[in-house]
Amino acid sequence: MVILKEEIEIWMDTELQNSTEQDQPGQLAIINGRLRMEEPTGNGAWPIIAPGKGVQLRHEGELIGKPTVLENAEDVDIEVVHKPSISEFDLVVSQDQMQVVLKTRFAAGTKYRIEDTEYVRELTVNVDAVGRIPPKPIDSSLVVQELDALGIKAPIFYDRIHAACTSLESQEVVICEGREMKPSVDGKVEIVCELTRRLEAQNDDARVNYLDRGKFNAVSAGDVLAHWYPPIPGEPGQDVYGNIIEVTPPASSRLRVGKGVKLIRNGTTAVAEVTGLPSYDYGVLRVNPQLVIDRDVSLVTGNVEFKGDVTILGSVTESLTVKAGGSVEVLDSVYHARVLSGSDVIIHKKLIGGTVIAGAQQPGLAKAEKLLQRAIRGLESLHMICSQLKKQPRLSVSDLKLRGDGYLVKLVLETKFPEITKTLAEVHELFSERGLQFCDEECLEFVATVRAQVQRFLGPAPLDMKTLEELFQAITDLQDLTNKLDDLLDSPADITVYYGQNAKMEATGDITVSGPLLYDCDVVAGGSITVSGECRSGSYIAGSAICAHAVGSKGLGVISLIVGENGTIGADTFYPGVKLRIGSVQTVIEQECHNQKFHVQEGKLVSSAFRRGGVRC
Repeated sequence: MVILKEEIEIWMDTELQNSTEQDQPGQLAIINGRLRMEEPTGNGAWPIIAPGKGVQLRHEGELIGKPTVLENAEDVDIEVVHKPSISEFDLVVSQDQMQVVLKTRFAAGTKYRIEDTEYVRELTVNVDAVGRIPPKPIDSSLVVQELDALGIKAPIFYDRIHAACTSLESQEVVICEGREMKPSVDGKVEIVCELTRRLEAQNDDARVNYLDRGKFNAVSAGDVLAHWYPPIPGEPGQDVYGNIIEVTPPASSRLRVGKGVKLIRNGTTAVAEVTGLPSYDYGVLRVNPQLVIDRDVSLVTGNVEFKGDVTILGSVTESLTVKAGGSVEVLDSVYHARVLSGSDVIIHKKLIGGTVIAGAQQPGLAKAEKLLQRAIRGLESLHMICSQLKKQPRLSVSDLKLRGDGYLVKLVLETKFPEITKTLAEVHELFSERGLQFCDEECLEFVATVRAQVQRFLGPAPLDMKTLEELFQAITDLQDLTNKLDDLLDSPADITVYYGQNAKMEATGDITVSGPLLYDCDVVAGGSITVSGECRSGSYIAGSAICAHAVGSKGLGVISLIVGENGTIGADTFYPGVKLRIGSVQTVIEQECHNQKFHVQEGKLVSSAFRRGGVRC
C-alpha cells in the first residue's frame, strides 16, 4: 500500500508539471530593432502588440491603432514615424491695409529608432530620438506668388523676403508698405505774451502788503505778442491694394489785430506798436495804451502800477500809490497819496498832501538837479577863491603844507559859502534810502554815485583833499553827474492840478495850478510854474519862470520862489516877506507890490511890468 501511494504522488507531480509546461503564454520582444515572438504553449494566451508614439504598425498590410492579438510576427510591419522639420510662412495684411507682414516659422524635426525590449506578453512598440532634422529654406517665389494672388499693388521689399525665407529663424517682417497719408497742418495762432490783466505780487518776506495787489500787466512797444503759423496742406496716401487715402483740407485760422498792434514778416508776427495792456478777444489781438480804473484807487484796488497811461475815474485815497510809465489822469482828487508818472499828470480837482512826480518816476530827482546846478556854481567860486588865496604872499601856507589844501577848502567853505553845504546836504537827504523805494537798479546805482560825490563836501570830508586839483576834479565829477541827471529828466512832462495844499510836486516840464489856491507846497519844475490863483507859503523852484495871480500872504507862512539865472518871476501881487532868487541873485519883498516881473540884468535884480490878470509866463 505504501509503494502504491508513493507512485501515485510521483505520477501526479509529473502530470502537473507537464500540464504547466503546456499552458505557457506567447511573448513578444524587440531585439536589434526587429520584432521577435515566442508562441504560447498549451492553453497559454497569445501575445498582444500595440503601437506607441512615433510608431505605425501594419498587420497583414492593414494599419492597426489599438492593441492587437498577434499570431505571427512576420505578419507585422513596424514603421518609425519621424517628426518632420517645419518651414512655412503666412502673409498678414494689417487692419488699416497699409502693410503686408510675412510671418515665417522654422522648426527642426526629430529622427527616431525602435526601442529594444525584453520579452513581454503585451508589447507597446516605442521609439528613441536619435537625431535632429534641420528645416529647409522657404522658396521666395512662393511668397511673391501669394502676394500676386492677394492683389497687392504696393512696392515689394524683395530683399526682406529673401532674408526672411533663408534665415531659418521664425520672424515677422514687413515686406510691403503703402504710402502714408500726410495729414494737413491747421493754421495756428500762438500767443506769446501774458494776457492776465493783473500779475500777482511777489513778496519775498512773510509780511502781507494789503496795498500791493501786483502790477497791471503791460507790454512795451516792439514786444512780440503772437505768431501765426499758416496752414500746410497734406498729401494723399495709398494702401497696399492701391486704394487712394484722401486727405482732409487744413483749417485756415488767421492772425487778426486791432489798435496798438502791427503785423510784420508777411503777417506772421504781431508786435506791440504802443506800450499798454494786451488783450485777445473774439480772435482780435489789441494793445490798449490806457488803463482805466473805474473807481477810486483805494484798499479795494490796491496800488496801481502800469507801463502805459492810467486814467482814474475816481480819486486816489490816502497811502495809495499810482505809478505809470505814461501819463496819469485823475478825474477827481488825490489825498495824501503818491502819483509817479513817466509823462504828464492831470488832477482835475484837489491835490492834498502826498507827492506827484511827472517825468522821472522818482521823488527828488528834478529838485536835486536844480540844487546841484546851484551848488556847482558856488563850488566853482570856491575853487577860484582858494586858488587866489594860495597865491597871496601874506597868507601863511605852513599849515597847508602840513595839513593839505583841504584845510583851506573847509575854512573858506564854512566862512564864505555856507549855503553850498546846506544845498548839498539837502541833495543828500533827497537821495536818502526812504526816498528811493520806487527806484530801479540803474537809478539806484546813479543815486549812490551822487551821494558819494556830495558826501565829499559835507562835515569833515573836505579835510581829506590834499590839493586843490582834487577839489577841481570833485567839481568836474559832480558836473558830469548833473549832466547825466539832466539827460534823465530831459523828456518834459507836465503837471496840471486844480488845487494844491501841503503837497510835493516835481515835473520835468511845466506845472500849472488852474484853480484858486496853491498852499504850503514843495514844487519843482524843469520848465515853468503857473498859478492862476494865489500862491501862498511853500517852496517853488522852476527852470524858466514862475508866475501867479498873487504870491505870499499877510502873515501866513514863508514862501520862496527860485528860478534859473535867465528866468523870470512875475505876479499881479507880491506880499511882503516873499523870498525871490534868480540864479545867484536873491532878495526879499519888503513891501506889497503889484504887476511886477523880476529878472536879472547885468548881475542885478530888476523889475518890469507884469500883465495884470494874465498870469502868463
